[in-house]
Amino acid sequence: MKVQRRLIKSEHDLTKLIDEMHLVAKEGGHFFGIAEMFTNEEVIKTAIHKIKSNQGSKTAGVDGKTIDDYLQMDKDELIKLISSHIENYEPKPVKRIYIPKGNSKTNDKSQMRPLGIPTMIDRIIQELVRMFIEPIAEAKFYNHSYGFRPYRSTEHALARMRDVARRSKTFWVVEGDIKGYFDNINHNKLIEIMWNMGIKDKRLLVIIKKILKAGYVENGQFHKTTKGTPQGGIISPLLANIYLNGFDWFIAKEYEFHPYTDRYQTRRAAYQKLKKDGHEPTYLVRYADDWIILTTSESNARRLLSKAQKYLKHKMKLELSTEKTLITDLRVRPVTFLSYDMRFGLTKENKYAPLLYPNMKAVNKAIKEIKSYVKKLRYSPNDEWFATNIEKINEKLVGISNYFNKGISKKTLSKIDNKIFWGMLKSFKSYFKYEKNTTLMENHYVPLNTVGNRRVRHEKYNWKTFAIEIDNIKNRCY
Repeated sequence: MKVQRRLIKSEHDLTKLIDEMHLVAKEGGHFFGIAEMFTNEEVIKTAIHKIKSNQGSKTAGVDGKTIDDYLQMDKDELIKLISSHIENYEPKPVKRIYIPKGNSKTNDKSQMRPLGIPTMIDRIIQELVRMFIEPIAEAKFYNHSYGFRPYRSTEHALARMRDVARRSKTFWVVEGDIKGYFDNINHNKLIEIMWNMGIKDKRLLVIIKKILKAGYVENGQFHKTTKGTPQGGIISPLLANIYLNGFDWFIAKEYEFHPYTDRYQTRRAAYQKLKKDGHEPTYLVRYADDWIILTTSESNARRLLSKAQKYLKHKMKLELSTEKTLITDLRVRPVTFLSYDMRFGLTKENKYAPLLYPNMKAVNKAIKEIKSYVKKLRYSPNDEWFATNIEKINEKLVGISNYFNKGISKKTLSKIDNKIFWGMLKSFKSYFKYEKNTTLMENHYVPLNTVGNRRVRHEKYNWKTFAIEIDNIKNRCY
């Protein structure tokens, strides 16, 4: 498919082209001239709008510029500037910063996650690349890879894990952990994989390779990059999924997509034949670099782990962590995946089934983070600051409760509620300098349906919560 011949005059034209590319990729088609589309005005405008809506658009790269610096320019001048960068593309190195892993507060860089922040121009160009290679990659991806993909989430991955365990009685699980996955992606291998996917545009592949090899700046010092894709880049999650796609299909062909499945009219007939020939049910669920393989026996789990280890080492130049890669019997202990635990046990109906519940280590980390924000309220300089930070705490609480509300979660949510209640009581008491809890409760413990913020969410409830009044409006917390 020669993409460069397409005329794009509107967002509708662009969507139509991307949909067509997806269909052609599903049929095994090849793609040429993709990079020629990067200088199209409508395509560039779409990429700019996407970057503008991104939260990180206010974070500058090594050149110190944010999206606002470019939005102030004349539209035609901005389009011309981006086009000129594409013609002779030389990306700038990313700015390396470190963020805590999970809710850790350590300053030890070895215990933190490095992020690479590209310049704004490089982000726009990465978005152009993503727009055109994503529909091709999506047509090739394994169905049960859920990380950083459109219309997929951790919720889907967890549901798939539980559903497979329930239907197939897959008691044994291989928990995989790849050592420093994002930092060890082999550049030449990645380009080869994309070529084999049907991306035959050499100019586009050169652009991607330049992005990968742009290097990074840390403390004013430039460092080369010979492998890996920086976490923080627009296309990094997509490239990471492309790199592991071969592994996904390698495991899937053990059973779920075994060559036998094409010889029979129904999947059921194929699976019956596979079982008869000694093939055990085997299912992979992956979310980014977190993955598990579910199967029916310990011996098959060990065989699959050995195969996975060899494939990743020899084909992908990746290694599994021996300490973190485990084989688990779900009847004995739970498997931990995406901050949830799953094990087999008795349901309320007295049936033996997989039970999903929040991992308490992850929950306690989340509670610890929220409590630190609650504690800061005690030192608020004024009521407005207090109320503003109450709303920030609410946003975090909504995110946590939405994430940990799957499976058997009632006790977990009650625990979070209880911990925040006592933390808020102490912070309100300290800030307002009350000596007695009763005085505090009389003045600041009010029904949910009387507070001003998040009114629609709580209009039907008269349970009580802590609140502070600003401009005659009560602002609740949690």
